[in-house]
Amino acid sequence: MNQLIKHLYKGFFSLITLFSLFFSTNLFAQSHLNYEISFPDPSSGSYRVEMRISGLSANELTLQMPRWMPGYYQLMDYGKNVQNLKAFSQSGIELPVSHEDFSTWTISGIKSETLIVRYDIQTVRKFVATSFVDKEHAYIVPTNSWLYPKGRLDLAPELKVILPDGWADVATGLKEEGALSYSAEDMDVFFDSPLLIGNLEELPSFEVAGVKHRFLAHQIGEFDKQDFINRLQNSLEASVELMGDIPFEEYTFISIGPGRGGIEHLNNTTFSLDGNQLQSEGAVNGAIAFLTHEYYHHYNAKRIRPVELGPFDYQKANRTTQLWVSEGLTVYYEYILMRRSGVINDEQFLSYFADLITRYENDEGKSFQSLEESSYRTWDEGPFGQQGTAQDTTITYYEKGPVLGLLLDFAIRNASDNQQSLDDVMRFMYNHYYKDLGRGFTDAEIREACENAAGMPLGELFDYLQTTKVLDYQKYLQMAGLDLEKSKVDGKDKFTIVRSSDTNEKQSKIYKEWTEGNSH
Repeated sequence: MNQLIKHLYKGFFSLITLFSLFFSTNLFAQSHLNYEISFPDPSSGSYRVEMRISGLSANELTLQMPRWMPGYYQLMDYGKNVQNLKAFSQSGIELPVSHEDFSTWTISGIKSETLIVRYDIQTVRKFVATSFVDKEHAYIVPTNSWLYPKGRLDLAPELKVILPDGWADVATGLKEEGALSYSAEDMDVFFDSPLLIGNLEELPSFEVAGVKHRFLAHQIGEFDKQDFINRLQNSLEASVELMGDIPFEEYTFISIGPGRGGIEHLNNTTFSLDGNQLQSEGAVNGAIAFLTHEYYHHYNAKRIRPVELGPFDYQKANRTTQLWVSEGLTVYYEYILMRRSGVINDEQFLSYFADLITRYENDEGKSFQSLEESSYRTWDEGPFGQQGTAQDTTITYYEKGPVLGLLLDFAIRNASDNQQSLDDVMRFMYNHYYKDLGRGFTDAEIREACENAAGMPLGELFDYLQTTKVLDYQKYLQMAGLDLEKSKVDGKDKFTIVRSSDTNEKQSKIYKEWTEGNSH
């Protein structure tokens, strides 16, 4: 009898708990989150945000500012740039605010359903991962800008932009709801949608697979813009042809002005570009490679992603060992796509990979740090390894990652008699984990996908990932009829990849389909 009563009580309280959760969730589901951004004095380098939260039922609310920006794996602690934060009730009464740490504020004494929060953001650095405002334009990094209710990344925010006098344009990947009004389906999408504001130049738009692609820029400079767009379009078409899908209704290239760096987003990319420097074939191809890289990221990193990189925790480092996939294989495919689209020729194509091998082999850190470790420790050491130390003990996944991708691709092609390749692995990862399962992949799952494509274990190649073992380049290059030649320049090793003078039919087929794309 006692056991029966226990079970009845347990069931009763479980129902009560479920009912409470259901009720509170639905009560919060009525909440609305609206932001307004304005620029009272752009020359001061600051901007103002007004945040309006309605549908509240609690007397206290905790707000947080993200500490980092997806795509740039460094803690930026954006909350330190927040100034003059004040909170008001719907009737205009100022409410108590406690600043618990540099990214957290708690507002108490809330007695109305609507809360208004105002604050300023001071900008100091012109960089792709930080907001920057001057008298001519504003580049707004979302994680540098938008406070959010703690634990409520599910809210669907709306944004109103108030332009300063003389400014006319806004470039963003947000959904446009009206004149200077935008929305996002949740905070993750909102945090993934920067804004470039000012008087922008728009380069000729174009379509890829029937989807419009735009290019808007601040201080883009002078160069052959139509030729540049034509080359870019060709490379992007190869990207979509490779993956067989295009997951957005419109894509926007957002050029924030001269500088360095670029960051990928779901339906746009923000990057620095100075067109005045694009006066040679090499410079143009370098810029196309850079933008092809950022574009391919909307597949690989934003959708094909390590399980640790989404849903995000914006308050701490989100560590993963798999940036060799997200970044390294994206570098690999930027070169593949440029070759297949005809932007570069075979000689240029092989030289890109030879240069990667040269840089990696001359990196003393290769004897100390594995590729997986370089990914995991990027939050501490930066994306290019630790700089300025007496002893170089780090590497970068931007070099060893694409080199491993090269060897892996040849191994899969050779083992499967060229019926499978790394292309098939990437398509499988996209279709299975992103489209079918709606989640990221684990380290075991990317290995399983590669070995399934090859039809055999790939232990040696994954040892290259997890250890500092010396890479056997020639073993894998010869699978495509390639040789690696070594020379000395200024006391350092220099490598060149050349076509072998004696290749068989299988090697020739692997090389052809590697450079041109699979025909099966």
